[in-house]
This record gives sequence, structure tokens and C-alpha cells, in this order.
Amino acid sequence: MAEVICLGPSPIGFKDEVFSSIAPTIEKSLEEAGESYQQFLELYHGVNKKNTQTKEKQIEEEVKEDAEEDEKYGHKKKIFQAFEDYYGILGLQNKRWMATQDDIKKAYRKMVLEHHPDKNAQRGEVEGDAMFKSIQKAWETLCDPLKRKIYDSQEPFDDSIPSADSIKVDEDFYSIFGEAFKRFSKWSEKKQIPQLGDKNTPIDTVLDFYSFWRSFKSWRLYDFLDEYDTKEAESREERRWMERKNLKSRKKRKADELSRIQKLVELAFSVDPRVIKHKEEEKAEKERKQKEREEAAKKKKEEEARRAAEAQKKKEEDERKRAEELAQQKREKAKRTKKLKALRAKLRKLGQQNNFNQDKVEALCIVLSLEQLSALLSDEKPESLKQAFENECNRIEEEKKKKEEAEEQATKEQDDNKEDASWTPEELGLLAKAIIKFPGGVSARWQQIHSFLGGTKSIKEIVKKVAKLKTAGKVV
Repeated sequence: MAEVICLGPSPIGFKDEVFSSIAPTIEKSLEEAGESYQQFLELYHGVNKKNTQTKEKQIEEEVKEDAEEDEKYGHKKKIFQAFEDYYGILGLQNKRWMATQDDIKKAYRKMVLEHHPDKNAQRGEVEGDAMFKSIQKAWETLCDPLKRKIYDSQEPFDDSIPSADSIKVDEDFYSIFGEAFKRFSKWSEKKQIPQLGDKNTPIDTVLDFYSFWRSFKSWRLYDFLDEYDTKEAESREERRWMERKNLKSRKKRKADELSRIQKLVELAFSVDPRVIKHKEEEKAEKERKQKEREEAAKKKKEEEARRAAEAQKKKEEDERKRAEELAQQKREKAKRTKKLKALRAKLRKLGQQNNFNQDKVEALCIVLSLEQLSALLSDEKPESLKQAFENECNRIEEEKKKKEEAEEQATKEQDDNKEDASWTPEELGLLAKAIIKFPGGVSARWQQIHSFLGGTKSIKEIVKKVAKLKTAGKVV
């Protein structure tokens, strides 16, 4: 690791003066080492048995120390004072924890005016001063949010939850559990608290209600139930021991409270007629959808089976028709072949009778179709037959000649295309330049063009290409 030292700016009035050059930085590699690092490696790789044993020993020692401290300090229990009804003193016994700060302020002012020591003296009331002190104490407690929370937490409260056996009819659920939830809503941190509702409440609202209570957060404090008063501690160790004991007791009571509320929520959810009805409807809907899916799958399977059967039937029908068509075609072909053989035999016989060229007769027998032979032999008179025979021979000869010419032309075009394909665009460009550079009449023109093209084409190919270009009008 390279170490770099950054110097701050020079002080005001300081003259920069260089006495010597700064030495270059040096890179040093650092390796982890030491007892702590060794313990970390052993713990990380799960081989630190010594540390594990040490921790277990520490836990045993802590338990032993707690027992000794309990024996030493446990006799100093907190003395609980009698509960005073501050709301009653201020005349707010009907509102109590639901009273607002404005309500408390107005009630306090009213009671101060009524029980002021001067007015008590005028009325001759001896116990008025004690009442005034109680009013002041009530005000100091209830006007402070934290003190008021602690005081409200001390008020007598019914932590019981109803049982499922207490519900005889559906209406009992709304009255019994509605009262329980209303009672426990006192401790909610949130001000907007949903109500249990009745049988007409929408199921979404009901589910939102239970969702709220499942994530319920309570502001209830249990500090007033602390077993030990830290002010009575005689040493710092004793005070810390008292704080640990009190904190442990608060956590346990808080956990018991939340567990009790969740038990109430789950019990209410399990016996709520609306939830039961909703679950039954969901189950029925699920079964209905499952039945629909099964019926749809069954119909799909039946439809696929029906289509497969129809396809198989159609295939068999098509095969049958195809077989019939083939058989019919075979019969027709056999019939035509038989008739064709008879017509050819007749033509050969008539050809011999009328002294026709036998080679031409055989050629006609091979070339002519059944219809053409029937047309040729429709008139068996010698003169008519001879004329028809000669016409047919001439026609066949002309068709043969045309076919040969077409094949020759196609072969020629194919050769030309091959020849054109052999000429690259660069060669055609050079040829065009060469024709201009060596026009007709120049001595040894074709040899010079051949050399100009670099000898890639023969003189015969060049002459043929130039002639073709002239025919196409591309060269003048």
C-alpha cells in the first residue's frame, strides 16, 4: 500500500522556500497478522473450539453473576403508590384517554378558577389547598405526552378476550368481539382505527380490518410496573442491574400483550360469520372452476376424439375414392391402349395396302395420339387417306424442325449467356476503351486490342464480342 501525505496550504505571510526535494513515495505491502486476526480465521473456518468453550464459560459466569446480584439486590423492591384518578379530578371521567389536549386545557382552567387557594380561603374551605395541589399534579401529568402515556397505561384495563363458546348466534359475534376490539383499540399508535362492522360490511373491508389488527402496534408502556426504582440504587453496578431487570420485565409484558391481541385477532377471524361465508364461497367458486376446467378438458378430449374419428373416416373415404379413381384410370388406360393398338395395326395394314412409306407409318404410330390416329383414319378412301397421311407427315416434320431450331436457339442463347458471364465489368470497360483507341482500319487492330486487354481473352472471343455489341447497337 502506498502512503501519501497531503500538506495543507501555506499560512498567510509565509514565504515559500524550498530547502530540499521531497523523497519519492515508497510502496509497501502489508499482510494481516496478529492474535485477533488468527481468532477471526479460526472462527470463520469453524475451528475455533477454544473460543467457543470460552464463550460458553463466559455465559455460565454471567448467569452466576446474575444470580449473585439477584441475591444481593433483590430485596430492594419498588414500593407502588396508590393510583390517583387525574381525569376525575379535572372532570374528564367520561372522556378519559379519549380527551384531547384542548379538553384537558379547558378542564384545567375551569378547575383552577374554581379551587384557587384565594377562593378557598374566602369560602373557608380547609381542604381546598389539597385539591388545588391534586389539580396541578393532574395537569403536569396529562399535559405532557410521555407522562400521559405512562399514566394512561396505569389505568385499570380489562385484558381478557372472549371465547368462541360465548357466541350462540351470529349477532353475538358482532357485539362481543366488537366490544373487545374497541377496548384494545385504546393502545393503537394509529388514530384511524377500522371498525369490526356488521353482517352487511363488504368482505374487502372485513379483510382490511383483520390486516390492520395483524400488524397492530401498541403504544402501551409498562414502566410503572418496574420492580426496582433506580433512584434507590447505592452504586452504578446496582443501578445497571435494576435497569436490566426492569427492561426484561417490560419486554416480557409487551410480548404478552401483543400475543394476547394476536390471539384475539385469530380467534375472531376463525369464528367471523362473514369470513366463514367468504371461505365457503371461495371454496365453492374454486370447486366450480375446477369442475369447469374438468368439463372443458373432457369436452376438449371428446372433441379431439371426434375430430380424429372424422379425420380417419375422411382419410379412409379419400383413400377409397383415390383407389376407385386409380382403378378407373387404369381401366381407361387399358381401354385406350387396346384401342390405340388396334388403330396402329389398322394404319399399318392400310399403309401396306396403299403403298405408304413404312418408316413414316411407324413414325406416325409412335408419335400420334389416339385422337390423332382416329382423325387420320376417319376416312379410309385411298385418296383421302393418302392426302391425310401426307399432311400429317408434313406437320410432324415441321414440328420436328421447329423443335430442333428452338433447341438450337436455346443452346446458342445459353452459350451467349455463358460467354457474357465470362466477361467481367472491368474487361468490358477495357474493351470499350480499346475499340475507341484502335478503330477499324488500324493495322493489326485485333492483336493490339488483345494486348490492351492483357491477354485474358482470345482474339476469336474479342471479335465475337465486338460483333455482338455492334448487333445490339452498343458499339458504333
